[in-house]
Amino acid sequence: MSTNAESLLKLSGERQRATRDAAVRRLAERASRLARGAATEADADGLHDDLAAAGWDDARWCACCAAHAEVANARSDSAQLESIEAELLTMEAEAAAAREQIVRLKQKLKIEERGKLLRELTAARDRLRQRRMAADAIMRERADYFPAETAERAAAARQENTERLRGQLGDQEAALRAVEAEL
Repeated sequence: MSTNAESLLKLSGERQRATRDAAVRRLAERASRLARGAATEADADGLHDDLAAAGWDDARWCACCAAHAEVANARSDSAQLESIEAELLTMEAEAAAAREQIVRLKQKLKIEERGKLLRELTAARDRLRQRRMAADAIMRERADYFPAETAERAAAARQENTERLRGQLGDQEAALRAVEAEL
């Protein structure tokens, strides 16, 4: 029985050495990937198991935990940066859309203002024509009302009224032309 026990102990020792050697090889591979910055999440998670299988002491275990935490922090920072970059892209797109909308609103406002000014200009022209027609009608009426003996006085009054009305109408026409030129 001692041979069986010895063989089992020997076999058990060889298995432990093989397990330890495999764990050390995996640790070396993981450490190499960590050093190159190419570690995966499985590398970080598997470090604890490999360290325990290799029989490392607490000081080495702490180094593993620090490396594991560093990888986790790097992943977290990377995810946060990606999130921030996505937010920035969204904000840039929203800002561009807002700028485009402002340009469209300004153009629409200019068109609406021009339309309003043109309507006002047309209304002012219509009022000017009506005033001219009313002034001409008044002058014709006055010519009919004045008797022949006061024709000279009537002609002078008509001339004065005509000049005054023409001056007012001329001023209004000049103002309308200035507004029209601006449009």
